Amino acid sequence: MKFLHVLFAVIPVLFIKDVNCASLEKRQQSIADIEEEEVEVKEIKLSIPNQLHFELHAFGEDLKLVLFRNVQLAIPQAQVIRRHNGRTVSRENLGDYYTGYIQSKPGSSLAVKVNNGSLSGVLVTHRYTLTIHPSNKDLRHVITKHKHENTLQQVDSSWLNNIPHWTRTKRSTSNNRYVEVMLVADRYTTERYGDFTEQYLLSVAYLLNAVMQDTSIGDIKVIYTVVKVMIISGYEKGLDVTENEIDGSVKYLSVFATWVSQFNTPDDNDPKHFDQAILITKQVCGLATSCYENGRGYFGSMCNPTRSVASAIAAGLSAGLTAAHETGHNFGLSHDSGDCSKGYIMHAALASGANAFSWSSCSRQILQAKFSDSNTFSCLNDVPPGLDTSESVSVINLAKNFSGDDQCRLMYGDNYNHCGAFKSNCRTIYCHKVGTNTCAHRSTPPLEGTECGTYKWCRNGECVDQPIPDPIDGQWSSWSVTFSNCTRSCGMGVRYRTRTCDNPPPEFFGKECEGDSKGHYETCNTADCPAGTDSFRLEQCKAKSPSYVDFFEAVAPCRLRCRIGNSVTYFPTTVTDGTLCSSYQDERDVCVMGQCRKVGCDRTFDRKSYDRCRICSGDGSMCRLVKSSYNTRHRGRGYGNAAVMFTLPVGSANLLVQEQSATYNNIGLKDQNDNWIIGDIRGTTKYAADSRITFEGGRARAADKLIINGRTTEPLKVMFIFWTENNPGIPYEYYEPLITPDPTPLTFVWNYTLSDCSEACAGGVKTKITTCHRTDDQSEVGTEHCDPTTEPTDTEACNIQACAPSWQADAWTSCSADCGPSGTRNRTVECRQKESADVTTVLTDVSQCPGVKPDDSEDCNRKDCEPDWVPANWSACSKNKCEGIQTRTLSCKKLLVSGAIQDLTDSDCPSERPLTELICNADVRCYEWRHVYPNCTESECQGMHVELSRHFDKNTFYVHSTLAAVDFFFIVYYFLEQCLKIWAIGWQRYITHKQNIFDGVITLALVVTQIVDISMYGSPLETDLRKRYGNNERSTWNIIKIVNVLIIFRLVRTIFSIKSLSVITSTLGYLLKNLKPFGGVIVAVYYSFAIFGMMIFENAIQPPENTNATVNFTCGTYEQLEYWANNFNDFGASLVVLWDAMIVNNWHIFLHAYTHYTSSWSQVFFVAWYLISVVICVNLFVALLLDVFIDRWQERQKRVKERPGQDVSRTLTQSFMVERKSFRVHEMFSGTLNEPSEEDVLRELVYHGFTFRSNPALRRIGSRSSSNSSL
Repeated sequence: MKFLHVLFAVIPVLFIKDVNCASLEKRQQSIADIEEEEVEVKEIKLSIPNQLHFELHAFGEDLKLVLFRNVQLAIPQAQVIRRHNGRTVSRENLGDYYTGYIQSKPGSSLAVKVNNGSLSGVLVTHRYTLTIHPSNKDLRHVITKHKHENTLQQVDSSWLNNIPHWTRTKRSTSNNRYVEVMLVADRYTTERYGDFTEQYLLSVAYLLNAVMQDTSIGDIKVIYTVVKVMIISGYEKGLDVTENEIDGSVKYLSVFATWVSQFNTPDDNDPKHFDQAILITKQVCGLATSCYENGRGYFGSMCNPTRSVASAIAAGLSAGLTAAHETGHNFGLSHDSGDCSKGYIMHAALASGANAFSWSSCSRQILQAKFSDSNTFSCLNDVPPGLDTSESVSVINLAKNFSGDDQCRLMYGDNYNHCGAFKSNCRTIYCHKVGTNTCAHRSTPPLEGTECGTYKWCRNGECVDQPIPDPIDGQWSSWSVTFSNCTRSCGMGVRYRTRTCDNPPPEFFGKECEGDSKGHYETCNTADCPAGTDSFRLEQCKAKSPSYVDFFEAVAPCRLRCRIGNSVTYFPTTVTDGTLCSSYQDERDVCVMGQCRKVGCDRTFDRKSYDRCRICSGDGSMCRLVKSSYNTRHRGRGYGNAAVMFTLPVGSANLLVQEQSATYNNIGLKDQNDNWIIGDIRGTTKYAADSRITFEGGRARAADKLIINGRTTEPLKVMFIFWTENNPGIPYEYYEPLITPDPTPLTFVWNYTLSDCSEACAGGVKTKITTCHRTDDQSEVGTEHCDPTTEPTDTEACNIQACAPSWQADAWTSCSADCGPSGTRNRTVECRQKESADVTTVLTDVSQCPGVKPDDSEDCNRKDCEPDWVPANWSACSKNKCEGIQTRTLSCKKLLVSGAIQDLTDSDCPSERPLTELICNADVRCYEWRHVYPNCTESECQGMHVELSRHFDKNTFYVHSTLAAVDFFFIVYYFLEQCLKIWAIGWQRYITHKQNIFDGVITLALVVTQIVDISMYGSPLETDLRKRYGNNERSTWNIIKIVNVLIIFRLVRTIFSIKSLSVITSTLGYLLKNLKPFGGVIVAVYYSFAIFGMMIFENAIQPPENTNATVNFTCGTYEQLEYWANNFNDFGASLVVLWDAMIVNNWHIFLHAYTHYTSSWSQVFFVAWYLISVVICVNLFVALLLDVFIDRWQERQKRVKERPGQDVSRTLTQSFMVERKSFRVHEMFSGTLNEPSEEDVLRELVYHGFTFRSNPALRRIGSRSSSNSSL
């Protein structure tokens, strides 16, 4: 039931007014491929009429739902009534259906059913679909995410408005009729669909509603409204098929009509009143075993309070078509006939093919005439209260939510899917049972709009290309509410929000979204890592190889460079987001998307800066500038005699010490313990006192410079190291911390620098990078100190000159083949010149583009193919006139890159094989005898051979048993008869008569067969089949047939008593002599009509290429019966057609066929032929035959009369018959039977052997008459 759980979550989508419904192609995937979460749904109380608001968090997003009440299919008071074992166990609202959208998801749609705060339905965006239903926990819901696969299935309302025949248009409500319906699912339907019976019934009702509002029905449409849904389980006395002895669809409908009336109210204004009740059942005919009906409805019964009912078989969504058909009967429609009999809804069989969802012109004329009279079906004039009738419904909406797989599963079960071999067949939906090689169908069509191929759908019975709308450019969705995981666990990483290009997505060759899918970066896990932890860049290098160490390159700080010794490896990838751009410990700028991103002093991207005091986001008032110079002529040489120029206090910042000119002397630095930090060393950078210390200079003659950014955490001594030259003076400055702020009023101003130009040509921009500064000393402070309204944010144009012409290539197309020798792909290559950001010109003078034009095609996938199954052509159907099997063989082959095909063994190919068997002619039923073995389990009946012959009764076993018993009785009777006859007259007299010998041989054969039967299978009177036949693989049905034939043969002896067979023989001979003039007339008539037929109908009918494909034609038609050879294309074929039309009783099939392929005037030809050939010629032939027969009979009677020794009374009777010439054939034959007189009987009785032995007197009588006795 997992399939039904996912499938029926989309049912509410069918009831929305304007929603972009996406087909849930993920239903074809395994459950493991579907993302699923359990979430909490909270309702937001806003007290807005007819609106509800909910919020939930799922799949990393916060979703706020805005719902609007929608009652397009059911009225607000509609109820679901559940009955179990004849009692109502629950009565609840059908549920309020809402439509709406998801905030922050423009273009999104949703449709849900709301019951006491629980949501069931679907949420649709352009990229994915979410189905939601309550879990077993309070306020918890299970939400499932399905990504869209085929974007062409995501049809928006603007596209639907351009589709003919199924247009979603506003409709006039002035003249429409409204049917308030009650839907009932009996116990058999409930057993099939379980907890989802309610949703199934609503889906059927939606299809019924869509068909009744189709444009083919006419201007006045029928709008269905569900007022009650009743779901039955267990025993229901009023509908129990056994207790009510329901043995047919009419009886079930009658019982249902009586039972359902108790739930109706007579007042049409009562919300509980219904105009029609429809029973959806798996047992349309109840107990009847030979039932091929799909439904039943009373004729012209709409608005009749006791007969306005219909039934439909619960065979998937086709129940909606059946309900529409039976409703047509309720409206007084008969089955379509003549020109209208072309598979429309009122077709005699189940509607199928191109017109399956449409009404014929005949039906339309009758319905519109009835609807135009307001007094006809007056109960349908009232508009149900609260019903939204502003927009029509569409069958295509069903197909968008029920794929071919879904339709098959609803029809047959969860282990079925759409048959791939016949997916393109839009006249009949074929369903494949998983794990088998056969496909089956019920002659029902797939829904309009069902996908039948790549970018193809079923329209009017044909698989056609889906129309492609105008291009839709992609637009970004809103940013995700939650952030991604942090890229680092310590030392400061980054995280980001995401957005998707699905609002809407680029469709139908529209442009992709511009910009990045990641944004809103922020730092995370900013705490320093434990001492000794590898840097993030080093971790990435070691991930490549444990021997690597990290390597910085100033020109590309965000490229991954790693080093082994002096060898540097340049990787093409960028470092992971959050990697520091520098190796300096106090610089926190990080790489993001391959670019170095500035990090503020608070380790965030919010642009906070250090002020001159090195206080984060300060205004520079907590320190003062100290400026001085060291001019002492110190002569103590070397490090041991170095002099302290000054001591830097704790909390100092931005120290700068620099010699005025180059000398051999040096500047040094000691900590508070007189340990050298900077001393006998050349230019370097070190860290001490929580500050970065940079020294430039050394022993060579240079102007040394010392920089400390601070703020220092301990006193530091700045040292002068004398070597040879006099001190020219060493100025220095730094910011000394203050205990109290500087009271001087401060003002701030924005400064900016320009970025590099974004484009090298055709117009780029330079953006302004702003910073906030003090006006007194221009030192930088935090941006919050400046007025944000005055921040310069404009851009400057740059590089506006046109780009030089160049060859530009579009993306490659997909390869034409996955493997083999012929795969190619193409692309468009043009000489173009970009003149501006929006204008690019294609140059016809390709000489302006430098270099050689790049290739616009290339080989691809040139490789050996994988072994695969290659199927042969399908065989012809095993049965021409009814359901059979088509088969084909499979070969394992491999296509090589050379083009050769290599034969392989079956084991080399995939284990999953294509279909090798297919049911054909499935819409034509073959009726057969069947041995049915009652009272045995499956294991006990295993191995029993079942032989098929012609019959229609399912319980054939009882027929066999009865025949066997009757045969046994007659065999015993015949045997006793022959034994008594032999005992009475003795062997010698018995065998002197041929009749006795014939009877004896037949009786002996009967006895032998009965002995064989009893010896093999036991008593023929045994009623338990298992005891009589056990598991023997042979059947006694052949013996039964032989016995019956032998019994009938005993009647052959009566032929010997008919003395007039010569009359029949002579009649035939004289008839041939008298047929010459009559035959000439027949030849003339045939010749004339054949010539006229060829002139009128030559080539009017052409057989299809595949004459075995009868499965798509209506049963019993010219096409399905394969009468293609019966045509007027040549003289011989014309004679055959005329003969068939004269002799065969289905001549009307030819009439209908030629009427269909030509015009109705063709009926004149066939009617004329029928009148002349049958009514005149054939009747004349019969009259001639009788005339010759009577003539021959009279001649024989004359000969009898003249024969000497003839019985006088009998001769006079025959003479009288001849003279009056008025008698029956029966009298002719009965008069010639050798019937014995009473005297003959007495004579034979006296001569009887028993009498001779017991009565001497009779023996004397017998001796006198022995010469006349015969037996």
